[in-house]
Amino acid sequence: MDYIGTRYGGSNIRRQPVAGGSPWQITEFASGLIFNFAWTPDGKKLALARAKQDPGRALDSQRRRTGPVVCIISPMPKPRRHTASLPRDDGPFAVKQRKAAPHEFVLEALAALSPRTHAMFGCLAVYVEDKIVLVLRDKRDGTADDGVWLATTKEHHESLRRELPSMRSIQALGKEVTGWQVLPAVAPDFEEAAIRACELILAGDPRIGKVPKARRRRGPALS
Repeated sequence: MDYIGTRYGGSNIRRQPVAGGSPWQITEFASGLIFNFAWTPDGKKLALARAKQDPGRALDSQRRRTGPVVCIISPMPKPRRHTASLPRDDGPFAVKQRKAAPHEFVLEALAALSPRTHAMFGCLAVYVEDKIVLVLRDKRDGTADDGVWLATTKEHHESLRRELPSMRSIQALGKEVTGWQVLPAVAPDFEEAAIRACELILAGDPRIGKVPKARRRRGPALS
C-alpha cells in the first residue's frame, strides 16, 4: 500500500507492506508537498503532482504553495535495510540525494513519540523527551558493533535478554560487560529485535533510557 507521508519538511511516497513490517520510502524529496500520485500501468514509473512550499509567505500554520507541477520518477527502488537515494535529476524538482539515517526503520517505529536525533561519535543518538534511548550505528567498518545500542544498565540485562536474546555488551567500549548493550546488525533477528526494543520504548519501559549526565564537550558518556 502506497501513501503520502510528510516528515522533516517535505512530502514523500512511502510503501507499507500489506502483510506487515516496516514501511520504506520510495522518493527522497527534501522539501515540497505532494498532492497526488499514480503509477504507470507497468509499475515502472511514478507520476507526482508536487508544489514547492513558500516559507516567506507562511501565515501561522498555513502554507502557501506555488502551482502544482507534474514530474515523473523511475525506477522504483527495491526495499532494503539501508535506504539508498534515487538517481539525480536536473529538473527544478529533482530527487535530491541525501545520506540516510542509519537503520531508519527504527525512527519510523518510534515516530509516535516524536524522537529527536543528534549526531554523536559518528553515530546517531535518539532521544525521547529528556532521555537518550538508543544509538544507531552503521559504520560498516568491519566491526561487530554496528546495530542498535540500547541505553540501559547492568541490573536490567538479564530481564531484557529474555526478550532480546541477541543483545550483548559493546566491544568498542573496551569492557567485558557494558551498561549499554547492542543489538548487532549481523544477528539473524536484528530487525525483529530492534522493533521489539522500540515497542518497549513506546510502552514506557523503564529499563531502556537514561537521562544524560551533565554534557561534556564530546557529549554524554557511554558505559
